[in-house]
Amino acid sequence: MAISAELGNPATYTSTAGNISNRNYSASTVKYQQPSFTVAKQVIRTPNLKSIIDETRLMGWTNGDALAFKVDGDNYIGSIYQGGADAALQPKLVIKYSYSEKDAIGEEVIQDPAKMKNLFINEVAGMGTDTQADGWIEIFNNNDAPVFLSKDVFISDDANALDKSELSNIYIPAKGYRIVKANGTQNNASANFTLGDRDTTLYLSTKYDGSFHTLDTFAVKKMPYNETLGRFNDADKNLVSYTTGTYESSNNGATPLVNITPSQTTGMYKTGFDLTLKTDSINTIKYTLDGSTPSETKGTTYTGPIKVDKNMTVKVYAYNAKQNSGVQAYAYSLRDDAENIPSAKKRISCQSRYR
Repeated sequence: MAISAELGNPATYTSTAGNISNRNYSASTVKYQQPSFTVAKQVIRTPNLKSIIDETRLMGWTNGDALAFKVDGDNYIGSIYQGGADAALQPKLVIKYSYSEKDAIGEEVIQDPAKMKNLFINEVAGMGTDTQADGWIEIFNNNDAPVFLSKDVFISDDANALDKSELSNIYIPAKGYRIVKANGTQNNASANFTLGDRDTTLYLSTKYDGSFHTLDTFAVKKMPYNETLGRFNDADKNLVSYTTGTYESSNNGATPLVNITPSQTTGMYKTGFDLTLKTDSINTIKYTLDGSTPSETKGTTYTGPIKVDKNMTVKVYAYNAKQNSGVQAYAYSLRDDAENIPSAKKRISCQSRYR
């Protein structure tokens, strides 16, 4: 099970559809494994809920507000009741705290921009996904302590205006993730610019001592709806494409797309040329020119342009530690009269030749 807390001042629950699921909950969760109940009126106790209480208070909870917790599980093991008039059976929230004149939040929460590090732009959806229709930017906190962005932390798509969009009132759990919408509206969890179908570079920066300090950069490329660009593993330097992405969760177990883009499409050409093959930098490309099938262990490793100076079929195979492209083939025919042959016939002829 996973326990989270509702942010703000929770309203009383009603029987309206979605009354629980549509509320705004903490990014922090506490994992909770509860064995099956063995006796009636069994007393149980959750793990320490400090992380979600800290986030709730940082996000604006004040004295007098209600507290509400959501428990998500994947199995039914029994029911818990309010306890009625019997005080011994009523649920209790037990709080232990250390008095402090400075702050009610533990010192382990990183709030000072000058002390922030290991924050990464982990994944980007330029056109949005089914999970979030707006474009979105995922930030990963690769620290062993939570981070609270309250002021002087910025996201920008302009190297000359690093303070373009300030991020504030954003709590990111240790080793956790938060989404910033790229929808052109400036508020706590939205950037005042959009991404759309364009190439750009994103900058995550802090400001202290009168100057900007870049924590991370991320080169965004054009991508369709429901496709994302993310790090091969969390905080990894290599960027790869994903179908639908890993919204506000780890990239480590995700399977990337492995695409190969040839500089010349299959067809007839009047003169020879150098064929270049593009793929994500983490991928290795193997190719063959003799009709055999390339694989991780067979074929020539692509390191530079392939000279096409005669009729040939180039078979290619790209792979990384998680996924491969499968075998793709590009058939090329050189003819003096290639320019006089309609393009449709060129494609049909080359496809027939390859078959």
